[in-house]
Amino acid sequence: MKKLLFLLGFITTTCFGQTVLCPPPGSSVIGQQPPTNDTYDPPENPKNPRGKPELLNDRLVFWIHGLGGDQNSWAKVAQATQYQAPGQTVPGYPARKITSLPLTYSQFSLSGAASTLHNMLISTGDPLCNAHNITDKTKNFIVAHSQGGIVSRATDKMYSDLGIEEDRRFGGIVTFGSPHGGARILNNIGQFNGFTNEACIALLAGPAEDAIQSKPVIDFFVSNETWEGIQNKLCNILSEELVPITFKDQFQPLTEDYKVGAAPLAELNGFSSSIPKVALYGTEEEPVLYRTAYSMKVKTPNDFPHFQADSDQPLVDRFNGLLNKYKAKYEQYKQEVLFLEVVMGMPCSPGEWIFHPLHCATYDGQYWKAKKKRDKWKQGVDWLNSSNNKYKAIIGAISSTWVTTYTCACNGYTFPTSNPSCPPGCSLAGQNSTLVVTEKDNDGVVLAESGGAFPGAIVEALPKSNHLQMRNDSNTKAKMLKVLDGGFGDYFITDVR
Repeated sequence: MKKLLFLLGFITTTCFGQTVLCPPPGSSVIGQQPPTNDTYDPPENPKNPRGKPELLNDRLVFWIHGLGGDQNSWAKVAQATQYQAPGQTVPGYPARKITSLPLTYSQFSLSGAASTLHNMLISTGDPLCNAHNITDKTKNFIVAHSQGGIVSRATDKMYSDLGIEEDRRFGGIVTFGSPHGGARILNNIGQFNGFTNEACIALLAGPAEDAIQSKPVIDFFVSNETWEGIQNKLCNILSEELVPITFKDQFQPLTEDYKVGAAPLAELNGFSSSIPKVALYGTEEEPVLYRTAYSMKVKTPNDFPHFQADSDQPLVDRFNGLLNKYKAKYEQYKQEVLFLEVVMGMPCSPGEWIFHPLHCATYDGQYWKAKKKRDKWKQGVDWLNSSNNKYKAIIGAISSTWVTTYTCACNGYTFPTSNPSCPPGCSLAGQNSTLVVTEKDNDGVVLAESGGAFPGAIVEALPKSNHLQMRNDSNTKAKMLKVLDGGFGDYFITDVR
């Protein structure tokens, strides 16, 4: 059904009746046409009103968005790179002789995305090239985020595969946070259901138990089993209904083509391109879950002024505040249980109930209620403490394996070995298994090793940048300056406007 709807949408958004998307005469159109809502309306420029060509020695930079993004994803950086109005300059970042053009692509497959990106380069890029008198289109280059970098590389490969290198509309590629080695999070996307369900149950347990015990009417009419069933049902709805909606972009058919181990990605990584290329990857601070979530859902990079999206601490502070509240509740009931156990001798044994019925009746119920509250609040503490590592396991940034070592005994002495077979004359004296945890640098979504796995590219890190921040933080500024000033090769050198 999804494929059928896609095809119907594709048929209605081809060149028939859509003049703006039709390529100029003599241009090569490959495969699918981009959808009608992907046309680009350039921003008003006080020195260069719409409809008038800019300086003839401008070069085009194509800004390509990532998964779940759109043509506004690079808005702040693209605008500052192209033009800065008087009084609104960006300190230390002069505008260049560049015309910015954000583009999009289909989400059906990697090959389909490549062909639609090429068609967008023709239908929107070629008219600008004509206006700027750009005859050598290889002087234009791509800046791409995340999935956009994979699509850009696939477009480059497509020209080679079809033997039409002369149709290439760009001569260089710069990627930010692109999963060149694959995105493990896509392989494990289904685990978010369990992750969310577990979070819901754990975080509701303590507050719900407090509410039940503080309201005798609820406690009387609703059994613990019934109340826990209600909680579980609510959390199942959250994980099974709302999570797929939240992550709907991650279920695009295109994502199947660059999961870790995907054949199209392996084929792409076997392609060697001769054009200049740069791969920039993020190495975010801990806890990566809450820093990345802040930039994704609370305050996005374009909500900040130019190149100032460095802050991702507020959600970390809120997380720490929540953890402290859960810890305080847990400690409160833990101390109450300890007092009832040590001082009041709870719980009562059957014999104590016979000889001290009043004492037991007074404190036994308190003990079991306090114990249950303690255990329920501990569920929340444990989940909060483990949430970041659980998330990192989903994105592939943390893994654990059991490593077994052995001890051999020979003539009165022992030595460790990884081989369970001891030398002749020796005997196996013991074995020990150790859980070895391995962690890898990441930007909160993509592993650093994957972000730098662009064959033949110059590779550099973006320290403390998460997957979203890198579209508009201080690292973006520093690396774009380096690109445009020739720090990654003379090809990218672009004059100041």
